[in-house]
Amino acid sequence: MNRRAYQAGFFYPAKKEECHKLLKECIPSSCSQVFETPVLAGIVPHAGWTFSGPTAGKVYHSISVDGKPDTFVLFGAVHIWGVDKAALWKEGKWESPLGSVEIDYEFCEQLLKSGSSWIEANSNAHIQEHSLEVQIPFIQYLFPNAKIVPVMIPPSVDAVKVGKCVASLLEKSNKNIVVLGSTDMTHYGSRFHFTPAGMGEKALEWVKTQNDHRMIQLISGLEEDKIVEEATKNHNACGAGAIAATVAFAKARQRKSGKLLEYTTSWDVYPERKVDTFVGYAGFIF
Repeated sequence: MNRRAYQAGFFYPAKKEECHKLLKECIPSSCSQVFETPVLAGIVPHAGWTFSGPTAGKVYHSISVDGKPDTFVLFGAVHIWGVDKAALWKEGKWESPLGSVEIDYEFCEQLLKSGSSWIEANSNAHIQEHSLEVQIPFIQYLFPNAKIVPVMIPPSVDAVKVGKCVASLLEKSNKNIVVLGSTDMTHYGSRFHFTPAGMGEKALEWVKTQNDHRMIQLISGLEEDKIVEEATKNHNACGAGAIAATVAFAKARQRKSGKLLEYTTSWDVYPERKVDTFVGYAGFIF
């Protein structure tokens, strides 16, 4: 079963040439930051490319510096109701304007067998979800031979178990696998029914220095067991399950901390807009 590109023309361009042009703008040609290689995992945002594409691009570039992954295990945010268990798309291909990318069926079968208590095959949960779809062209552009394992992770305590399960499978595999978790940070404003710091520049400052900062500290410190609770209480990540699973994976693979490559907001990208509705974006590598 193939998944078509439902969000092409909305979150990112619908035409191959336009995708290539924007991807080239989003992905840096070099990076001045020092980080441990190879990159085993990352966290990327999933808004429209014009807002969060450059932040995601820095993560993908860092992976490409010293790595050629065979497979990307993608942990996605859940934006729909009724997904209470990690949902795996286990076979076929995912399409994009750049072509199609193959599902790593072998790894999917291993994951379902090892993590049956927390993961189920559920392609329906992925149909309208955008958090992973917007990542596919980045992968195709930089890693054209890579396969994917798409998993939507709801914000529950089981998210950590999923991340550890993937790490355990890697100990028995000779594949080069990178895990990516997809999330945006605080969604602030009346549009999102979240205005605890009022409106205007003081609200933007509060989100940057307090609300998103707390989540960034938990990710950096690999405190996977606190992430879902923090997001539930303070609404500072729409993909808390994806974050927790990614951090748990990185910690199980002996990483000691997460490195923040970039933090920004939609207002910083387009500051001419009124400071009343904005979203935070962060890019991490491990």
